[in-house]
Amino acid sequence: MLVVLVWVLDNYILGRIIGGFAGNYLLRPLMWIALIIIVWNMPRLRTAGKYRLHSFIVGLALMCALVGILLLALQGLIGGIAKSPYDHSLMGIALNLLLTGSMIAGVEMSRAWLLHRFFPRRRAWGIAILGLLFTFFSVSLNKLISLKTGLEAVKFLGTDFLPSLGESLLASYLAALGGPVPAIIYHGALAIFEKMSPYLPNTNWVSQTLLGTLAPLLGFVLVYQLYQEEAGEMKARGAAEKPLGWALTSIFMVLILWFALGVFSIYPRVIVSGSMVPQINIGDVIIVQETEADKLEEGDILLYQLAEIKVAHRIIEKNQENGQITFVTKGDNNDDIDIEPVYPGQVLGEVIYIVPKAGWLSIALRKTG
Repeated sequence: MLVVLVWVLDNYILGRIIGGFAGNYLLRPLMWIALIIIVWNMPRLRTAGKYRLHSFIVGLALMCALVGILLLALQGLIGGIAKSPYDHSLMGIALNLLLTGSMIAGVEMSRAWLLHRFFPRRRAWGIAILGLLFTFFSVSLNKLISLKTGLEAVKFLGTDFLPSLGESLLASYLAALGGPVPAIIYHGALAIFEKMSPYLPNTNWVSQTLLGTLAPLLGFVLVYQLYQEEAGEMKARGAAEKPLGWALTSIFMVLILWFALGVFSIYPRVIVSGSMVPQINIGDVIIVQETEADKLEEGDILLYQLAEIKVAHRIIEKNQENGQITFVTKGDNNDDIDIEPVYPGQVLGEVIYIVPKAGWLSIALRKTG
């Protein structure tokens, strides 16, 4: 109940009813510090991890934070970066670190105490239940309530809820093994990077969803395997059952999904018309490489946007007048050229490879749907 009260005060009283410097940067840290003192004076509870491995567990927490930071950097490489919205003046950094640090310490100390107090023999249940509970504490309730469309709900689920759930489950697992310190280090390192970095990733929501969910998932399975091996608790099992195998499989599946969704500059497209027969048949999958219009030449197969559809036709003529490039295109199986020229703004990419018949399942599913 105390944690819920603090959450209500933090989200609905301080910063809203009580605003200004006092409500945002004075009373909030004091509230979290008060919670820290209360939890600190509660009876100490035993963790599930071996005491001799506490330093090792702390190292695992740092490793998980590093994985998260590296995947954030990968987001920036994929989609670009933007200037951080946080105040990077000396005073701004100090206030942000005070507020964020006290909040993380209060949350993780509460999480660890609840986990070991109420789930001493069923810690797997505790990790799941508290992981889910503390996820709701970390996401914006106002944002959740304001969702109006299905797409907004999907984006919220992907960019806010699922990454927060993954981080919360991982923090709960670290707290189960080593108490609040590893969980504080994990969340604290991520927060320090976010608050102090002058630039942050500026990617689309698909990339945020996949990378944001992958980071804690990968951290979870690595912590599980490395701790079990260090503690001598890893039982003999087939290679397919090893957590590292699941981690690598998860990464592979995520990469395949990214490829299918067009996160990379190379992506697939299923052909549903016969205008390019015999080179490209219905049901074939084309692999498209994003490219600049001025690099395309006559004879290349171009994918371009035409109203609500995407068309893959061959360039039969490339024109340039007054600095404006246009393309005359034609389907190999068509008698006439396409009526309208293609402008650079319509260009989606060049077809660089064809996979015969690989899209028939997708076409069949669309028809049955």
